[in-house]
Amino acid sequence: MSQEREVQAPAFAEQTKAMLNNLNFTEWQQLLRLVVDDVIYYEDNPVTHTVIPLPPLASAEKVQLPAPPLAKGFRDWVKGP
Repeated sequence: MSQEREVQAPAFAEQTKAMLNNLNFTEWQQLLRLVVDDVIYYEDNPVTHTVIPLPPLASAEKVQLPAPPLAKGFRDWVKGP
């Protein structure tokens, strides 16, 4: 993992943790859709594959992408522009 990612992943976790107690049902649903990649069952046990949504690396080719949802704040992302 690059140094940039080592900073971004904990920042995402802290930002998300700080708002968990204040999310309503719709916001919880949006957060789960953002971080849950796949759920499979293995011998009657669910296995959840998750992702941490991070912006492209600064060292990568510059491409104009929308800001990652939690960079602006989760509530702003859910409400849209």
